[in-house]
Amino acid sequence: MMKNKLFPAVFILVFIALFVFGGMAFFNRSYAITVYDGEEMILNKTYEIDTRALLYVKLFCKGSFGRYYQKLLEKGEEIPLSKISAELNDDIYSLPKKSDKAPKNATAQYLGNGKFSYTKEEIGYRTDLQKTVENVFCAFDTGGRANLFKDVIEPEITETQMLSATRKIAEFSTSCAGSSAERKHNISLACSLIESSKVESGEEFSFNKTVGPRTTERGFRTAKIIVGGEFVEGVGGGVCQVSTTLYNAWCLAGLKVARCAPHSLPVHYVRPGLDAMVASSSDLVLLNDSEYPVYIDSYFGGDTVKFAIYGKPCGMNVKLRSEVLEILPCDDYAEEKVEITDWKENELFRIIKKPENGLISASYREFYDDNGTLLSRERLRKTVYLAQKGKIVYRNTANSAVKKIPETLTHFRG
Repeated sequence: MMKNKLFPAVFILVFIALFVFGGMAFFNRSYAITVYDGEEMILNKTYEIDTRALLYVKLFCKGSFGRYYQKLLEKGEEIPLSKISAELNDDIYSLPKKSDKAPKNATAQYLGNGKFSYTKEEIGYRTDLQKTVENVFCAFDTGGRANLFKDVIEPEITETQMLSATRKIAEFSTSCAGSSAERKHNISLACSLIESSKVESGEEFSFNKTVGPRTTERGFRTAKIIVGGEFVEGVGGGVCQVSTTLYNAWCLAGLKVARCAPHSLPVHYVRPGLDAMVASSSDLVLLNDSEYPVYIDSYFGGDTVKFAIYGKPCGMNVKLRSEVLEILPCDDYAEEKVEITDWKENELFRIIKKPENGLISASYREFYDDNGTLLSRERLRKTVYLAQKGKIVYRNTANSAVKKIPETLTHFRG
């Protein structure tokens, strides 16, 4: 009787052992899985399911792979597909390489003369692997069809945004009327080297790097420049008017200036404190502190130098202001070493150049709303411009002993 009672238990143990160690010949282990990305079939393959996983599904999940997925999640399984088929796991986790797509921002290309061409934005996609894996598990219960789940990734910059970020936001011009042909040539050449420059968000624009060295080999000519508080002849004369014009346009656009130096003397083409001197040892560096690219448009024609800045408006009206804080008077003359042959009778000396007063100025940038209300003001800099001595030529050496100019001539002061 004891043997008869043990027989059913032994039979059950043998039956289970056959399932676990001998395979599951009693169950179908082959499953066809088809995965669709929308209407496109991206995977169609038959997989052999792990014996132990299949046994677990049959015995403890009521034959449902969906239930098995939930149990694996409860256990904290990170890659549950590997529990049923390593091959299926690899295939599913390789799908993002085929289906994922990075978004593309809209772009703008400056064509010159204030015109742009635009490239429309494109949305991107990222596979939601968790939802996709869950759907694959459920597909074992519902005929083998699964869907690829993807999240839409919106581009950061749309064409509409780019259109609003390529508006003319500032413009400034200066006059070079009366300049020599050589000076105008240098101005034109420098403007052409800057034309259509693009400054990315967070990027700096260096005037010296963009224009390059001012040498005769590069096409620059000799004209008046300021050296040591005097106007002298030098290669590249006139280029500082280009940097000054660009500086003012940039400031009016509400953008940041990283580096700027004034001349030692006032210049005629801009108000005191609003000039920007450039030389081999002094650069004008502009910073694009906006969220979008900034484009620089230059123009030179006849007697006008002009720069226009295109980008995203700062949302305020910007004005530049200059005020003279103090006059530094000058009545002094220095003797000029030049030969004069057309002396008039009783003429003891001749004024070649009258003295020019120096000054101290302050320059400001002011921000207004559309109603004209001042919102904020920042001081750009305080500038000291040197006084310039007059120049005098004496008729003979004896007259040069006269150091003081008669009071009747002091009206020559600038």
